[in-house]
Amino acid sequence: MRIELPLCLFNRHQPVRDQVHWDGWSYRSTCRFCGKLVERESKGLWRKAEPRLPPDTPFDHSVVSDPPTDRSSD
Repeated sequence: MRIELPLCLFNRHQPVRDQVHWDGWSYRSTCRFCGKLVERESKGLWRKAEPRLPPDTPFDHSVVSDPPTDRSSD
């Protein structure tokens, strides 16, 4: 009989094995005990996942320039 102890307070999480997925950088899942997002640091070692920034794009869509004004009528 194996006793499972939640070690979430020490940043040692256990993933929900059925929910593990590859996101392009690492394996991610949710912790079985605390429900937080976790990622695999190495084989058998799961830590709380840090949020990732989206990759840089050549054009920043959040910056909108002012529309050109028609100065020919001046």
